[in-house]
Amino acid sequence: MSTLQITIAERELPENVDDTSESARLFREYVDLRNAISSEQTGGADDFSATYRESLGQAKGQTSERQHRLLAIHEGHVIGIGAVDVSLHELQAPAYADVGVHEGFRSRGVAAALLAEVDRLLREEGRSATQTWVVHPPAPGPTRTAATGWGVVPADTPSVRFLERAGFALEQVERMSSLRLGAESPAMFERMRDTAAEKADGYSVRTWSGRTPDDELESLAQLHARMSTDVPAGALEVEPEQWDAKRLADYEQNALEHMQRQLLHAVAYDAHGAPVAFTLLSLGAGREVAFQEDTLVHADHRGHRLGALVKAANLLQLLEKHPERTRVTTWNAEENRHMLDVNEQLGFEAIGFEGAWQRREAAA
Repeated sequence: MSTLQITIAERELPENVDDTSESARLFREYVDLRNAISSEQTGGADDFSATYRESLGQAKGQTSERQHRLLAIHEGHVIGIGAVDVSLHELQAPAYADVGVHEGFRSRGVAAALLAEVDRLLREEGRSATQTWVVHPPAPGPTRTAATGWGVVPADTPSVRFLERAGFALEQVERMSSLRLGAESPAMFERMRDTAAEKADGYSVRTWSGRTPDDELESLAQLHARMSTDVPAGALEVEPEQWDAKRLADYEQNALEHMQRQLLHAVAYDAHGAPVAFTLLSLGAGREVAFQEDTLVHADHRGHRLGALVKAANLLQLLEKHPERTRVTTWNAEENRHMLDVNEQLGFEAIGFEGAWQRREAAA
């Protein structure tokens, strides 16, 4: 196929997603293509799609990253998209980058053109290491094993060939797992919570919905910071994150107000009342699925079943407050056997795999 004539431009944010401006039309096409690519990667599921309003709110409410969103435009329409995110807090952290192309315009130079602009932005931002996370649907043939030695992805696919030509290496594989909620779920979660509580003698659990109470923000922020250092990361470059009460409050405000999410928390406390473990569920508006996001047990308090305790308690909160949710989706590094054991005991089953790819130097 011949190379297409395209224009690469940074996305402009419209005042309103419903207006008749050119920026609003292109914004809607951007969201539509992003959702279509996500659905294709996950076998037709729309769990990871976002509405126009969610997408605009997330972009306008973002305070922790500088986000660049690229459009590849052909004959007035968006046929490819790109992304570059750089942290405004961790100034030496690797940047996140991604490109995607409409299925009808692939293998015609669009992805390469987007990647060239991504590399220009990375040089402009002064970030050398780049990371991206890609869902790899099952495919026959040879596989590529992550540098951790845990987890594989299909090797002979367009996405893998493109990433490796661009200098990315597969550093880690995360398992995507799903839990179906049913009539038997309350009793099962109660049993697991109570069994874990017996092992967690001297600890207590508190759950809440929405914002973290003001008097909890600073101590919970310190647990959030440990997510960057205490979870398996393989050979991925990681800069320890610095969290405080304001950063956590801003994060929750963006999720609740701008992204129209509901947040459910479960936190375990030691005998002195200090938080030592937490887990978070995020619920998009109008969906049947909830997302099990961060879960952390402080390294000094492991071995007391606190991960199982907070997860079971939060799932019970989900059943009580949001009975319309029928599924929960989560991600775990393939080498994180302990947390995978907890999830499997809760009833999670593998539904897919996501590759964590890294390039240590931006293209010159």
